Amino acid sequence: MNSNLKSTKVLLGLLSVLLGLCLTVEQASADMLAGVTNINPIQDTAAPFPTTQVIATTFVTTILNQLVDVKYNAECSIGGVATNWLNTDIVIDPAGTPAPFLCPPSNSDNALCSGNGTATHNDGWVSAVTNCVTRIPTKGVHTVRVRVTPVPGVPWRIDDQSLKVEN
Repeated sequence: MNSNLKSTKVLLGLLSVLLGLCLTVEQASADMLAGVTNINPIQDTAAPFPTTQVIATTFVTTILNQLVDVKYNAECSIGGVATNWLNTDIVIDPAGTPAPFLCPPSNSDNALCSGNGTATHNDGWVSAVTNCVTRIPTKGVHTVRVRVTPVPGVPWRIDDQSLKVEN
């Protein structure tokens, strides 16, 4: 048997093994714990531009320290220069005595959108996602809220929101 034919047979054998392994790998799956949408616009066009809760839902965990994945999506626009931005915080209020907490990485300067140089807040729309993964220390019914804060205080608007919790 010549060496090229032998090499080809070995290569085909290896490819068959790899293909067989790929077909038997189990894919990860997630269970949806909660989901909510809001297609109504929410905006703030007058000072003092406070922090505003824009969407919330509840979800249930059945074990201690359950890992959850929270996804928030919205169309977003904010007026002014490119250094203006709409900060987004995902706040989880666990069942029981733990205090509510900001889900990282939304616990720092998490911009959902930024200004594009126009004065109006109805220009430069983007559809953006904020995502966080955390462990919920207790089991039971928990609340997740999304709040936004304009930085600096300038007019802003969001629309077509969705909030989903999976584990």
